Amino acid sequence: MQKLTLKKAILGIFVAINAGLALYYIFVLAPQQRRILMPPPSASSASETPGSPDPDSIRETIASEVGAYLSSQLQSRDAKALEVPEAMERIWPDLYNVFKKYQEPQNYKLGTEEEQLIYDYLLGDASRAESTFKQLSRTLCFECMDRVWFKCKATADGISCPPDVICPVSGQPYQASITELSCPFHGQILTFPDRTPRPSLPELYPQLCMGYFTHNRTHRLDEAILRDPIASAKPGETVLDVGSGVGCYVWAMREAVGETGCVIANDVDTTVLDFIKFVAEKRGFTNVQTVHASYDYPNIDIKSVDRVYIIDVLNVMIGMEIKNNLPPSEQADSYMQKLVQAIRPKGKLVIIDFPPEGDRPHIPIDQAISFCQKYNMKLQGQRLLTLDQGTMYVLTFSADQP
Repeated sequence: MQKLTLKKAILGIFVAINAGLALYYIFVLAPQQRRILMPPPSASSASETPGSPDPDSIRETIASEVGAYLSSQLQSRDAKALEVPEAMERIWPDLYNVFKKYQEPQNYKLGTEEEQLIYDYLLGDASRAESTFKQLSRTLCFECMDRVWFKCKATADGISCPPDVICPVSGQPYQASITELSCPFHGQILTFPDRTPRPSLPELYPQLCMGYFTHNRTHRLDEAILRDPIASAKPGETVLDVGSGVGCYVWAMREAVGETGCVIANDVDTTVLDFIKFVAEKRGFTNVQTVHASYDYPNIDIKSVDRVYIIDVLNVMIGMEIKNNLPPSEQADSYMQKLVQAIRPKGKLVIIDFPPEGDRPHIPIDQAISFCQKYNMKLQGQRLLTLDQGTMYVLTFSADQP
């Protein structure tokens, strides 16, 4: 009897701990993380009247329709004949036209050069198309895993998930444990509590899904990169774009430095760098280079660049530490030192980022300034840019060297 009571007590403690961890994750850790694809419910949907459709159910229906389309593409011998669902326009609006072009290559006209370049890269031939549908299938699955995690609950028998917690592509249920949610169909997992995908998801596909290479996105910082007397790159300069992603701002930088300058796109993800190479070749640019970095080393030679741009990346480097009143990590400190060492005498460091808002771990202007000044960088200019998506600050520092 005592052994049985002890077992029940241990089990009760185990369930309580798991419940506590789940609540801590939902109310503390989760708000600090960034969704990769689907937008949250709009303000209007948050105040729906009783009896109106549940926003979560609507998003799951949309995801299932897109998942069925991707699944059919992977199985069909005549994939181009498959009709693109309207749900695609709701979940990935910036890719909808690209896939409509794939469905009707002769009749459907794309509106921008950026859309045409995306089409050529993702769907330009059979091999590219097959790879794209596989990766988008994984991307959609990971997004759904990220969103439905909170429906799974700790029980005395382990982790229990509702029957609707399924992969939108295969329709098969996810499997859950204390530390991870897994999709047997795709052979991938999402770990707890950091929500890290394993194996890692190529960054190219989520970024294209989120519209990082639309015409409006690639030109939204032209004021700072092309027309600011201090922050703008100058003709003939060698410019480094740290954490370039798919190259949102590489092309404005290339316009600024001209034929005699050079732009170096620097990122830890090889898929986005391959996309930048593709675009540079299509546009006939021979002075746009790519450099593969790591999370510990930017892979840039000492005193090799005239200007370093860190655009919407400082928050990734030190955002969570600043938000939690902690000093920057040794990794971030070392990384920043190496970036500063890459700047030539009288060169510039330009920080462009969003000020803090809500739960986003962005850096206040004064703390961004003090962080950069630690590395003997002198503040030379600061301004605010008003954008459709909000306000960004532009800080320009000069290398404190003779």
